Amino acid sequence: MQSRVAPISLPSSAEPLELRVERERVDLLYRQNKQGLVALIIYGSSYLFFSWPHRDHTYLVVWALLLYGSGLVRVALTVRWNKVRNELDTIERVRPWLRTIHALLLLSGCLWGSISFLIPTATTVSQQIVSAVVVIMMAAGAVACYSASLGAVVRVLVPAMLPWAVASLLSPVPTFNFIGVMLLLYIVLAIKTARTSGQFVMNSLRLGFENTRLAENLREEERESREHEAANKAKSTLLANVSHEIRTPLAAINGFTEMVLQNPVLPQALHGDVRMILRNGKYLVSLVSDLLDLSKAENGQLYIQKDSISIAD
Repeated sequence: MQSRVAPISLPSSAEPLELRVERERVDLLYRQNKQGLVALIIYGSSYLFFSWPHRDHTYLVVWALLLYGSGLVRVALTVRWNKVRNELDTIERVRPWLRTIHALLLLSGCLWGSISFLIPTATTVSQQIVSAVVVIMMAAGAVACYSASLGAVVRVLVPAMLPWAVASLLSPVPTFNFIGVMLLLYIVLAIKTARTSGQFVMNSLRLGFENTRLAENLREEERESREHEAANKAKSTLLANVSHEIRTPLAAINGFTEMVLQNPVLPQALHGDVRMILRNGKYLVSLVSDLLDLSKAENGQLYIQKDSISIAD
């Protein structure tokens, strides 16, 4: 059985990074839980089929009810989680879902441990082999399925394998003692492997969310830049249009002012006032021309013209 990380559905980057990582980690655990349920049904049914003629039927019925009952609860939890996961806006609201699935996995591990503890005392070799194979495959499947969570692996692996190791070490048969040592070594190595895998998954999740946030920030900056450029263009267009509209009445004002100055009937006392009007009108024209030059410069339409000039003038 091989663990596979499904594509991540990314929420809004406005959420805290730690919340997003924790929620995705729990979501990944629930997605991997589907594979664990398939393994539970296959291995549990296989064990019941081969053990029914050899084990106490009351024990097997209670064992099966607890195992499959916990599996049904996990199915219901997974369905419910898929409906409410995006509504969990704090880490405190996410953690109970993690603790619940961990508790169910611990129950499953203990049920498998009740089988493994009886392996050294099984009445037949075939029963020992069947029980050992089922427990080993279930433990290996747990390491593969729940690679995203070290806690999930420990809660299945240790209760399932440790009773077998303890019973083997307590056995007077040297072969079982050797098997017990190997089982302890397997538990340690499996936990180390799960820990490394879990760290890799967590780092990948965190890096993926950080990259997504960076990409969203870049898109936001590009959008703001486009809006800024559009605003500048609109401002330049407004300046150009307003400047042209102002120059038209200014030309009329200055023209009529010059005509008034040339009128011989204009009293000499008013000449100074009219010249002031003309001078300020021309000054206003130069300001309007500067505004036009500014709008051209912002739009890249201002060109440098080379020409001869008189320094003295």
